[in-house]
Amino acid sequence: MFKQMKKPLLLSILMLITCLVMLIGTTFAWFSVSVSSGNNVIQAGNLDISVEYSLDGNTWKNLNGAKDLFQQGAWEPGHKEVVVLKVENKGTLSFKYKALLNIYEEIIGKTNTGEDIKLSDCLMVSTLVQQANPNENNVVNLAFGNANSLTYEKTAKLSDFSEKEFLNKDAILTPGAFEYIIIEIHIPNDFGNRVNDNGVDIPQIKFGINILATQVPYEEDSFDNTYDLNAVHPTVIKINDSLYFAVEDSNV
Repeated sequence: MFKQMKKPLLLSILMLITCLVMLIGTTFAWFSVSVSSGNNVIQAGNLDISVEYSLDGNTWKNLNGAKDLFQQGAWEPGHKEVVVLKVENKGTLSFKYKALLNIYEEIIGKTNTGEDIKLSDCLMVSTLVQQANPNENNVVNLAFGNANSLTYEKTAKLSDFSEKEFLNKDAILTPGAFEYIIIEIHIPNDFGNRVNDNGVDIPQIKFGINILATQVPYEEDSFDNTYDLNAVHPTVIKINDSLYFAVEDSNV
């Protein structure tokens, strides 16, 4: 009797397994979905500074290589000249900048009484940094006005400014921002014959204005905004009365 039932039993078990497989295949289904990004573009930022200068408040020229600064008249006691620099961030990265006056060469003259004339000790320099308003130019108009209506931040002999930063601190400019640096140089009225040469030993001085810029901790990376904290300004090297810039290792 068991033998007679064995075949139907096996057939029943096989059918049960088949139904179970079909049940699993038709009843349980897993949802699936996919998300794909589009084309991601990484664009490098750039550091770009523009420095223009004006001798009258109307005409602006590129400062790079300029040789007509402070040459608008005969230098004598009471003579004053002003140049305004417009420093602008033309790039996509924020930067800090500093400004220096560098004396390339100086020839010491003589008065009729044989006293030395050292122009770097006779020329007085006043400086002022003024944030700019794109809609007005008041600080420029004041700089070239007849009245002494500007209050300068620093005033010292040119020799005291030489190869030293004349801004109070590194100025920071974000992309698209700009500001003015006003520089006034004059010989005090009471210097008299101290700057009157004998016609043979004529005093002379050559100097330049240098604006140095580097990155500033402003933009953020994946962690914070200090990835360029150790960026340093370029080094100014004087060679044959010209300036060359050597970029130091910023460890960035």
